[in-house]
Amino acid sequence: MFDRTVFRRSLAAGLCIVVAGLTATPASAGVFAADASARLDLTGLVGASAGLDFTVVDTLSGTERRASGNGGADASLSYTDDPLGLGVGFNALLAADVAGGGDADADAEATSQLLFEIANDTGDLVQLSYALVYALDASADGPGAYAEALLNLFVDGVLIDGDALIDGGGVFRRNLIADPDGGIASNPVDSTLAFTLEIEDGDYAEIELVLNGYGYGNAVPAPPALLLFAAGLGLLRLRLRRA
Repeated sequence: MFDRTVFRRSLAAGLCIVVAGLTATPASAGVFAADASARLDLTGLVGASAGLDFTVVDTLSGTERRASGNGGADASLSYTDDPLGLGVGFNALLAADVAGGGDADADAEATSQLLFEIANDTGDLVQLSYALVYALDASADGPGAYAEALLNLFVDGVLIDGDALIDGGGVFRRNLIADPDGGIASNPVDSTLAFTLEIEDGDYAEIELVLNGYGYGNAVPAPPALLLFAAGLGLLRLRLRRA
């Protein structure tokens, strides 16, 4: 004989367990951090310096961040013209850094970009030697977390030194990824790339440097909540079958 009172009590108990599974333990989001920084130094000059023109064609710096609930995200970047104060040539310091985490969704992105042109009106062949000192780091911890640090260097000109750039057709790219869900972890990178440009009189070259830091942490249900949720659904299915 079907007992409506028993069924209603069982149904209520199952629903309570389902609700408890969704609310008893808050969701948690992974923690992420990504850092990309680079310094481009003029280290050598062969030929006349009078008549060399260094012009900044374009700069870009921007950040985006989003967080919900108690999630947090921060992003920062910096750009400095001629940080070493050499007075000859052009030096730049760029950085893009992001970090975030919490118990809800959070993501952040920072981009720093510099494009400059070197025009040779010296009446002579000029050789410019550069050192790109860069550091990349990306870390992510917990399910639903991801971080990436990226560096791109583009050189449009005649390269006479710098194997990595020459082999890459004037493009040098490095990136680090941290993705716990995909089983990907990276060690920090701290290195230097040296290269030399040769510019004929009346000609020019362009150098573009782009840094990017990106990361996110997506909220996922905590294990105890998942177990309660599954138990509640199982109890409901059992009671409905018996009904």
